[in-house]
Amino acid sequence: MTEKPEITGADIDRAPALTAALAARFTATIQVPSMIHKAAAKAHTRYAINGAYLVNGADTVKAYATNGRILAAVDCSTSGADSMPRGAALVPLAALPTKKTRRALRLNVQGADVVSALDTHGDTLQLEEGRFPPLLDVLPKVDTIAPDGDSQTVTLSVPLLRDILAAVTDDRASSRDADGTPANVTFMLTAPNKPVVLMANAGLGIIMPIARDKVAQTVAEEYASRRAAIVANTEGAGVK
Repeated sequence: MTEKPEITGADIDRAPALTAALAARFTATIQVPSMIHKAAAKAHTRYAINGAYLVNGADTVKAYATNGRILAAVDCSTSGADSMPRGAALVPLAALPTKKTRRALRLNVQGADVVSALDTHGDTLQLEEGRFPPLLDVLPKVDTIAPDGDSQTVTLSVPLLRDILAAVTDDRASSRDADGTPANVTFMLTAPNKPVVLMANAGLGIIMPIARDKVAQTVAEEYASRRAAIVANTEGAGVK
């Protein structure tokens, strides 16, 4: 006959500590724009940028992704009562939501730290090691932008831009250069409120800009405001 284990005084003493430890662990749900993964490095050897850099600053949570040639900075939101603790975490690519799944990013949180992430199957993924590139070194400084007229800015419709890029670009392997270089596209701004010319490997395209109600100075001011928000986000989290 198997004897029932007894609960000793030592176990009772440990109970509050165990309960506190369990209560400190929860899953934070972060709503990340689903296409952020497009800007992240795909090679696992580039571990510091093989995913997204989640930063919870003073007032906002932002996600940053880069592959060394492009950088995306997007606003995120937390869902429900759980929230990401102050600070930053390098989340692996496999944990990021995609357009197909449209699921939120889920992070395992213990106390004041993000300890791991969950993939699409709910399996635990360790956070990436290394240091994400210094964001403020990558973003152009505001004082380097000196707009000089409307012709320096143009606003395009996203659906139309996607369609024209698909129409004039052939990125199949057979269309690439001998070294495997993928297709490029060149934009040419002609004059204010005039068609924008696109030249790609499969053809030439024209896209009409959206009627402009912002002058170049206004666009520069908007960039300055968005850059300031990123500065506040990183400083609020104690990262650079």
